[in-house]
Amino acid sequence: MSNPYPSERGLIDRGAGPAILFAHGMGLDCRLFEPQVEGLSRDYHTIAYNLRAHSARAAIPYTLYDLVSDFTAELDARGIERCVLVGMSMGGYMAVRAALTVPQRLYGVVLIGASGIPFPPEDVATWRADAERWRHRATLGAEQGRADAQQNFARTTQRRDPDLISRWAERIAQRSGAASYCEFLSWAYQDDVREAFSALKLPCLLVHGAEDAAVPLAHVLASHQLLPSARLLILPYAGHAANLEYPESVNAALQEFCRESVAP
Repeated sequence: MSNPYPSERGLIDRGAGPAILFAHGMGLDCRLFEPQVEGLSRDYHTIAYNLRAHSARAAIPYTLYDLVSDFTAELDARGIERCVLVGMSMGGYMAVRAALTVPQRLYGVVLIGASGIPFPPEDVATWRADAERWRHRATLGAEQGRADAQQNFARTTQRRDPDLISRWAERIAQRSGAASYCEFLSWAYQDDVREAFSALKLPCLLVHGAEDAAVPLAHVLASHQLLPSARLLILPYAGHAANLEYPESVNAALQEFCRESVAP
């Protein structure tokens, strides 16, 4: 698929109509959502943008709430009052905070490989010990790039489409250690918003791969228990980047969600 907008600009912008903004996960970039832009831009103004880790502020620690501020700045820069916000992983955890702090800018939120549940401190401590090993590297390198890419995809996908994993492994390998470390800090040390999440009034769609190795399925099921009005789509044989592994299924769910969520 050709990129509908030069990726060097850190933006894919296509279509017209009500807006859908896509926010990617750690180590990834706006190209993560090429299948969604391709599938939805006939009916919507689809915008996939690069988050702070691709900017001049990449190596300065920030929080998910800082990413919310960046998100609203993206809307303001384009004169967009409201949108559907689709976030994958880190982008999804940011989308939860956006729904809680700036609901007036949203028609609804979609979480792919994300939840309203914080990670246990003992898990975060283990992950940080790993992250300390590469935070000062100029680039993450091939070995780390391959490991991170594999964590984004189910074993089924790794066998079926090894070129997809290799393509993302190469991209991740080129990321700086400092930028990646600050990305990690932003989502790993998230605040506990379960009580507020349970009171969310915005439409919400939870999309999760049954083989997600990064975010436990239990977190998503717990999120659905907190917010039973949310739609829930569990994709068998999909991993963390379910929108890349099964784009047709995810696009169909997004089409239906947006059709019912966007005000006429």
